[in-house]
Formats: sequence, C-alpha cells, structure tokens
Amino acid sequence: MKPTHFAIVAVASGLLAAIGTELYLGTRQRTLERAYEPVEILVAASTIAAGDEIQPDRVQIARLSQCLVQPDALQPADRVLLDGARARREIPAGSPLRPNDLADHGPADLVHRIAAGRRAMTVPVSRVTSVSNLVRPGDRVDLLVADQPRDWEPQAAAADARASVEVVLEDVEILAVDRAMDPTALQQEYDTVTIHVTPADASKVLAAMSRHGSWSGLTLLLRSRDSEAVATR
Repeated sequence: MKPTHFAIVAVASGLLAAIGTELYLGTRQRTLERAYEPVEILVAASTIAAGDEIQPDRVQIARLSQCLVQPDALQPADRVLLDGARARREIPAGSPLRPNDLADHGPADLVHRIAAGRRAMTVPVSRVTSVSNLVRPGDRVDLLVADQPRDWEPQAAAADARASVEVVLEDVEILAVDRAMDPTALQQEYDTVTIHVTPADASKVLAAMSRHGSWSGLTLLLRSRDSEAVATR
C-alpha cells in the first residue's frame, strides 16, 4: 500500500473516531440533561399525621431534578387521587407524595360507607369490652350485653353470680372507632364504636341494653377474618 493510502486510511480512522466520540459525548450530555431536568411533583406542605385526611391546602407543588424523584411520585395531574384520601403513615413536610402513602382513595365521609338498607349506629364501649381498644374499623365482632354490675357487697355478689348475658348480634362490621374510620390510623384510646347494622338490629341493641340496664357499654368479641362460627348462647 502506498504511503498516501496509509495517510488516507489514518485520516479516515481518525475522523470516524472523532465522530464516534462526538456522538457518544452528545448522547451522554443529553442523558445528563434529562436527568437533571426539573419536574413538578406533589409534596406535603406540612407534616401530615397518619390517618389524617390529605386536604388540598396540605399539599404543594415542588420542582426537583428528575434524577432525584421516585418514578411513582405523584404529579399535579394526580391530584384526583387525593380526593378523600388519608395518610397511611406520617408524611414529613416536604416529602413527595406516593401512592403507597395513601390509605384510602374513596370518599372519607361515613355516609359513603353505609350500604343500602343499613344504618350506622354508635354504641359505648370501654377498654375492657373492646378487646383492650384493639378493635379496628373493618373488623367484625359479636355483640354481648350483661346485667349492669352492682356495688360490691356479699348480697350483691351472690346475685351477680346469676347475672344473665345475652348475645345481641353476631358478625357485625365496625365502621369506626370514635371518629376514626381508617384501620391504619392508630387510635390509642376510645370509648365508642360505630357499627354497620339494619334498623331491626339497631332496635335489638337498644332493647337489650335497656333490659340489662347496661347503658355503659357492650362487650365486643373480635372474630377472626375467616370465622363462620356462631357465638355460644
């Protein structure tokens, strides 16, 4: 091969290498530019406690580099997902909102949770009668009522030994504890629960409590998720 041919090949190789390098660097630069391109996402304007409804004024838009944003971070177009939603866990101020942060995508009002032909009824309970306040919305329980205990005296103790207990209702859904309707919201103490009943069931509960003089509360028997057993009368 003549020297001129070697020179031509060398120049051509150099040009190809230069073009390849230019293309690589250009692609790399565009990739970096996209990674640092700002995107708008929804973040907590202030700390949102677990169980709190995510009101519009508690959310704001933030601009962050795309490389710093989780792929599932909610964007302004996703505000519809926040309608009636509650926080599954505490969301610190400034933190991006993500679908896993939302405990409830449905309406938050109790009225939307009541099935046709049924009613919501609130009844009193205590820490002891509510399984140490461990009953949560969505759980199913049996309702029992007992004669109201009297003052501790020998004569009263003998009478209380014959006190009657009545199974009022079985397999009843808990809609709320106090004012909390989200099962993931930890409610440390409560003294009322709201149950999902028919009008006839509501009358039965009131009648039983009146007969037993037990206006201070019902006893809840927590059922397992797959329980089909009938409470023993």
